[in-house]
Amino acid sequence: MIKSLRPVFRIVACVVVAAIAAPAGNANDADAFAAAIRKTEPRSPEDECAGFQLPPGFQVELVAAEPDIAKPMNLAFDAKGDLWVSTSTEYPYAAKDGKGRDQIIVFKDSDNDGTYDRRRVFADGLNIPIGLCPYQDGVICFSIPNLWFLRDTDGDGAADHREVLYGPFDTSRDTHGMVNAITRGRDGWFYACHGFNNQSRVRGSDGHEVELSSGNVFRFQADGSRIELWSRGQVNPFGLVQNAFGDWFSADCHTKPVSLLMPGGCQPSFGGSHDGIGFVPPVMQHLHGSTAIAGIAIVPQHSFGEAFAGNTIGGNVMTGRLNQNRLIWDNDRYRAIQAEDFLISDDPWFRPVDVQFGPDGALYVADFYNRIIGHYEVPLDHPGRDRHRGRIWKISKVAGGDKSFPPTEADKALSELWSDYRSGHLTRASWIQFSQHPDATVRASAFAVLAEVFKRRTGATFKMGSDDDWLKRGLDDLHGNVRMKAALAAAETPSPVYTNLLCRRLLLERDPDSHVGHALRMALHKHLHAPENLRAAESCLADAAPDLWQTLCLAIPRQASAEALLCSVQAKGVQAEGVPAGSIESLLSHGLTHGDRRTQSDWIDWAQSRGVGDVPQRARWLADYLESAPPANLESAEIRDWASRLCESLLDSATPMDN
Repeated sequence: MIKSLRPVFRIVACVVVAAIAAPAGNANDADAFAAAIRKTEPRSPEDECAGFQLPPGFQVELVAAEPDIAKPMNLAFDAKGDLWVSTSTEYPYAAKDGKGRDQIIVFKDSDNDGTYDRRRVFADGLNIPIGLCPYQDGVICFSIPNLWFLRDTDGDGAADHREVLYGPFDTSRDTHGMVNAITRGRDGWFYACHGFNNQSRVRGSDGHEVELSSGNVFRFQADGSRIELWSRGQVNPFGLVQNAFGDWFSADCHTKPVSLLMPGGCQPSFGGSHDGIGFVPPVMQHLHGSTAIAGIAIVPQHSFGEAFAGNTIGGNVMTGRLNQNRLIWDNDRYRAIQAEDFLISDDPWFRPVDVQFGPDGALYVADFYNRIIGHYEVPLDHPGRDRHRGRIWKISKVAGGDKSFPPTEADKALSELWSDYRSGHLTRASWIQFSQHPDATVRASAFAVLAEVFKRRTGATFKMGSDDDWLKRGLDDLHGNVRMKAALAAAETPSPVYTNLLCRRLLLERDPDSHVGHALRMALHKHLHAPENLRAAESCLADAAPDLWQTLCLAIPRQASAEALLCSVQAKGVQAEGVPAGSIESLLSHGLTHGDRRTQSDWIDWAQSRGVGDVPQRARWLADYLESAPPANLESAEIRDWASRLCESLLDSATPMDN
């Protein structure tokens, strides 16, 4: 039975206006926020609310608190404006029998007065649910150990049908860094973070399997048919958001509070390697005073005024703040510039784990109110862990006015473009119109759509041939984000013609290490696995940009790349001029590993040439190579002969021992 929350929401009298200073007290001491186990006592929702500091002109209201919710994890809104919350009592221990006490709760504003006054339990018996996203007649959510589709088929407001979409995911190593931030993209796919430590192998009904090793962001179809890896790396991503250009950003503990996620890109992680062409360039270097980051939202254009539009807001559960960054596109890259914290709490128990903008333009904050937030810093069975208190806050402008935010013309063109793609009605003529739209966000989206057309080979009634100038137009666009999207689209349709265009564009880029430059290198990395594309790139890059050419070849584990590299270094003479000393070992190892016997012999001759290391150095290169060489290469006569000659040279150069 639906329960009225009118008594609970009388607490909205606890409205904080930023002009009112927060009360002083011992909790303001920085030491109170440095402690892994907070030393203060819990406050009532009213008292906690009174300790919030906001920019002038903003207010905070309580939406829900214990006992109506336990520990809120993720927030989401459906098309009707209802607020969905995953909430846990079990955390940090999963229920041993698989059936927990956790719930998904829905709050409704039944009279449209701006206050959520109705509460219903949509699903119970869950086991540490985190990510959730309303969909059709229910919700897609995670509950140990699966991604589920929970449906209300009889219309009574509660789930009566439960279907496993994907799983089981590994949850044996960790229970706080699991699948979270399930968000539907404009392309119709659902995107989600795979959290820290666990090692999952999951497949869709089409048989395609992904391996998720800690970190990672993946996407999936709602019918269980396919799951794909979107980006690799990070440590414990917790929070996803898509901006006006259609780019995805995540918040991650232990790497960066804001990271750009490029499809197929690699992010830094604990000791993780990249794909040979480097990590996606960071958008920021600062950490906001801690690595305990959770949740990310981008301020909509008309929610908080021009001064805040486009900024990121993220939760910092260690410092008890909502951090803010100015997210800008600066010529050829994103930059997140640190701004004043959006909210500061003087209550050390304030733990903002998720932030979401609602359809009313307000910011909603999931507050995992607790003395302890650390998962490994404090024993899981520590008796000080609170299991029952939790709050949800709403932050909005104090002034009234129009709360409806009509879409702009550009917004409508995004919507129309993606709708045509998803329905399969996108034509070549209409795509060309979108790709020439005066708004750069629409042009960028047009090339993002094209990337999906090439990946899926569906969703459109046209094909792009090599005689089309679509790629050149995109790569020559004045806006860097459009050039980035054009490169990522070209990555999905390799050909020598497109390889040549990508190379020439990369040589023209002002900063090859920018986000545009990295997208071009990612596209070439896909292209150069084919020998004919490698030859096309060699003619363009080998002489014009030898360092870049060597970097690309080293990332291609093919015989053709070993031969191309050999030509590159041989062209510089036996003195190895222009070859950085630190890269000689990498070049040699690549050539010996991926070359055939003839190529191996030529690489050995090059290594023994005058000026390419002394005898002890060449011996160290050989020893390092033999440690990681494929077993078949150890039987190579060329390598055995080289080892023998090196041994003889070492013996000849040894100083005789005195009698």
